[in-house]
Amino acid sequence: MSETLSAMLFEIKYKNYIENPAKELIELFNKSKVLAFFDAKLFSKDNFKAYRQLEYRKDTNKYISIGVSSVVFGKTLQGNENFIKEKLLSILRDEYKLFKSVPWNSIPQKQIDTALEYLREKYPNHVKNIQKTEYLYIESEKQDYQYIYFPQLLRTEVKAEDMNDEIKKYQILKPDERYNILKNQWKQKIQPVLDEHHIKLIPLSESYFKIMPEPMFLFGKGQKGIKGLNNFYGLINKLKSYGFYRSNPVNNIIVLDVTGRGVANFHNLKKRFDEFTTTMNSFKLTYKLEFETLRYSESESLRRVDIESRIENKFIPYISQHHKFDKFAVLVVHSQKSKISELLYNSIKRVLLNNEINSQFVTIETVFDSKKFTNAYSNIILALFSKLKNIPYLLANDNRESPKIDYFVGYDVSREKNKNGHVMNFAGGIYFYHSNGEFKDVINFNVESEVIQEHEVSKLFPSKKLSGKRIIIHRDGNSKRNELNVLTEYFQANNIKAHIVYITKKISTRIFSKNNSVVTNPRKGVWFEYADNKAIAVTSNSNIGTKQPIRIEYYGAINDEVIPFERIVRDVFNFTYLYYGSVQEISVPVTIYNAHLISNFNRQGIEHNGESDSQYWL
Repeated sequence: MSETLSAMLFEIKYKNYIENPAKELIELFNKSKVLAFFDAKLFSKDNFKAYRQLEYRKDTNKYISIGVSSVVFGKTLQGNENFIKEKLLSILRDEYKLFKSVPWNSIPQKQIDTALEYLREKYPNHVKNIQKTEYLYIESEKQDYQYIYFPQLLRTEVKAEDMNDEIKKYQILKPDERYNILKNQWKQKIQPVLDEHHIKLIPLSESYFKIMPEPMFLFGKGQKGIKGLNNFYGLINKLKSYGFYRSNPVNNIIVLDVTGRGVANFHNLKKRFDEFTTTMNSFKLTYKLEFETLRYSESESLRRVDIESRIENKFIPYISQHHKFDKFAVLVVHSQKSKISELLYNSIKRVLLNNEINSQFVTIETVFDSKKFTNAYSNIILALFSKLKNIPYLLANDNRESPKIDYFVGYDVSREKNKNGHVMNFAGGIYFYHSNGEFKDVINFNVESEVIQEHEVSKLFPSKKLSGKRIIIHRDGNSKRNELNVLTEYFQANNIKAHIVYITKKISTRIFSKNNSVVTNPRKGVWFEYADNKAIAVTSNSNIGTKQPIRIEYYGAINDEVIPFERIVRDVFNFTYLYYGSVQEISVPVTIYNAHLISNFNRQGIEHNGESDSQYWL
């Protein structure tokens, strides 16, 4: 390599033997206030306050990763918020801690008066308007009321969806910015702790790093090709040159305008479809495009049941009778400015899917914006035709490679809190046929917890389908001991040859590429194995901010011989290219990415009945 690669993952070396050096070092860092905030920034428009802080995580007993993150705090509490454990910012101390609520009346008045007197003396400008509220707050791990926090002096953490562009810009760090921040903070906070306790953090040597080659793909008429590094439209251009790997003879598409403003641009949509399909040299994708309008007024007091009734009882029967379509997909043109945009999306998607009709949504704002539509139409066409069971491309793997993989399985869980504050879990599992990434079918169901339970495992891994087969499971998150035990017992009892791979998306380890004094992002495909069957891999081509690698952990084989770890990593890497919903690459394998989309659909009540052989979630 001409470049020099470095990772923010370090082996820990104590002067004397320590059984669990990573745990010991993290405790030292916690005591030494390495986590103290810095680079505070106030966003006056929303009265939000943002900070940066170092983050460090144990990775096995002898490795630690060190990074930098940001946290944003918003409005102060009102005093009516009741919770057992919530992360809040103490305004006076700039400390980020877990708090719990306690009724105001349960605390002795004398103790409250003492706390107020102290605050008036030390922070007179902050306590002028403190009034009695329903709750006061104490640190979660505390059992007494020695330190009382008033709601007006606590800020809540701001969710990502509530952040404006200015805040998001603050959070995104270019590689050189992140590298220099880490370098400076290391000198100020980390090195003094290391020196005091005679500890060394050993970086990975250059010999650890490897580069995974780009995969070869199969297109129409047996043609092969690669995407090409940093070639955003590489695969789309190959499709135009070679055609789809597999194509349906007829694809019926209804453009449904729910804005009442899209008629004039129907010809623009049709023109784009024609441009895409007629440029294919190998064959032409045959389709029929029809336009219909079903307008919903903003002034209407619409409920979910009204929208669903209109789609179920009017739109679907009309299409079947008027156009004589037995099978079709729907391209819904809606407005992102509409007050009922989300309601329309969920309701229309739910009814169509219950009737085994696939749909794709595009905003009228995108259709009318020629620049936006130029970028978006490839995504629209790619996703729509894929939902109609066309296959754009597959991996051109060597079928003679041993051992033969029968199925790749993806599994992920989505969660949300209900009105009572309880967490509900929703699961999504998908199957891919063979190692070329051809989609087979999907099974989805609700689960009790994030960990697969004993009575649930047969639903996700039916023995009738998998007995005697060899499968590789891509599982989102860290390894879970209880779940591994359940899966091992089930697979052994049902003669399923299984290989379990845990993939963690959000890790603190970053990899930097340095050429002389210039710090940049590493290319996609850079990876290293730092412990037995554990690797960090760069799977993204994005150049927004600093690339975030993923962690790959191969648990091992059940009822089978162990697969070489480099092949496990290669399969994870190759499956990041197989998402047909966008020309933009994803940074995790499509197995768990699609499982995540499915589980989110389940969470919103958008479910396909039973098993499906269509990628309806794209």
